Amino acid sequence: MQLTCDSIIRYDDKWDRPFNLYTDQPDCQPMHAWQSYQFPTFNVVHEQPLNGKEEGKYLAHGWWRQTFQLHDSGTDDRIAMKTLRNDRSFTANLMETHRVDSLMCERLTSSPFVMDIYGHCGHSGLFEFSDGGTLKDLVLNRQRRGKKPFISRVDKLSLAVEVASGVADLHTMESRNGYSAMVHTDLYLPQFVRSGDTNKLNDFNRGHLMYWNHRKRESCPYNWPEPNPGHVSSFIV
Repeated sequence: MQLTCDSIIRYDDKWDRPFNLYTDQPDCQPMHAWQSYQFPTFNVVHEQPLNGKEEGKYLAHGWWRQTFQLHDSGTDDRIAMKTLRNDRSFTANLMETHRVDSLMCERLTSSPFVMDIYGHCGHSGLFEFSDGGTLKDLVLNRQRRGKKPFISRVDKLSLAVEVASGVADLHTMESRNGYSAMVHTDLYLPQFVRSGDTNKLNDFNRGHLMYWNHRKRESCPYNWPEPNPGHVSSFIV
């Protein structure tokens, strides 16, 4: 199913993250038509059992969403369901945030360095399961003297390649004339999670879908009005 952003925002008067940040720049339009859509899979999400035990076991939470463990009914592989935290309000602003997150994951499915998405509905999504922690956990645990050895030069190079590959796939996927169609805007170590033997980029809920100036034939500048309060985040990419 394909829906446009208008089907979300027209009902909410408190919209504070407008899809079009360039209302004063009429030449700026979405770089690609798909950036205006979402592709929800309602049944796939709502058919998931949540019994609070193995199916629906609480794992962790982020700023907006909480994560539960599920099992794929066909393969019995573990999957992660992210859904809105109980203490967060259901707003159009967050709907847009999670629409962008799921859409960017969907576009990047072909990348082995980005976490896969299996379903999306509203604030909820089904994602590839990670049982290896984050890159921050790996780096900090290995660098504590007396507990684990320092990361070797070879391992550092391998980690750097994985991180760079994920970011490169993000910035080159459906790029236009060398300009990225998508940016993350919240890159730091916890955004890379380990799945199998690979550290993969994840969490695009601060992501941005770039606009295109059709007259100048270049990307429209993007300036987020409120910097991320994180102390170790990258605001540019």
